[in-house]
Amino acid sequence: NYNGWTGYSWDKNLFPDYKAFLKELKDNNLHITLNLHPADGVHTYEDMYDEFAKAMGVTNKKDIPFVCGNDDYWNNYFDILHKPYEKDGVDFWWID
Repeated sequence: NYNGWTGYSWDKNLFPDYKAFLKELKDNNLHITLNLHPADGVHTYEDMYDEFAKAMGVTNKKDIPFVCGNDDYWNNYFDILHKPYEKDGVDFWWID
């Protein structure tokens, strides 16, 4: 179901409460970096797909391709896909 090289959702089988996991890392004075491969875009199975699709004006329930030259894409990308996780404790994004 998931593409192994991209994604913006936590695997709930491995991290049933990712916020508690991030908090535990922070409580142990660890910094959190997540690695991303955004070139595949945003897939329909992502937790934040509906919000991202609405912001991008996508109504066909299809994967949203990566468009690096589009300011709206980048603003929505960071606001919807990154900032919520930063509020949860992510310190740094390693983008390949």
